[in-house]
Amino acid sequence: MTTTQTSLMVPALIASNELHLDEDVLHVRCVGELDLPQMKELVVVYDQCIDHFGYLLLLLDVERSTGMDMTSRRYGSDWAKHVTTVQSSAVYGAGMIARGLLTMLNRATFLLARGKQSAMEFVGTEELGRQWLQAQRPLMVKAAVARRRDLQKVQVAGSKDD
Repeated sequence: MTTTQTSLMVPALIASNELHLDEDVLHVRCVGELDLPQMKELVVVYDQCIDHFGYLLLLLDVERSTGMDMTSRRYGSDWAKHVTTVQSSAVYGAGMIARGLLTMLNRATFLLARGKQSAMEFVGTEELGRQWLQAQRPLMVKAAVARRRDLQKVQVAGSKDD
């Protein structure tokens, strides 16, 4: 089963991880350990959301997560450095270890992206996460417009070099 948002198709499952698109919020319930093949599949969905909406509002439930392997952490950080300005994540269900790991990943992205960092907030409940993302939406819309404009400038400059 998939969730449809106009032309955007989101798989209901990637391994044991549950995905649901609610308007422009991608809700991912992480179950077990996230490995590289799963991370690659998730990144495809994240990219599709960014292509479709211009940004990614991510609601993560990590209560049943047991972590990520090193290769998936590296892959995720490398991917995230290119989309820091158009991604906001609300995380709930995180214990101290999960908070530490996700904070470390966000800091690694900050270093890889030369001082840019996506917005991330740890919240107590799904509802608080949705409220926080709702407040992020206008910021992400604005960032998406700026990113699109910057990408167009790069494309125009590149076509002049041809």
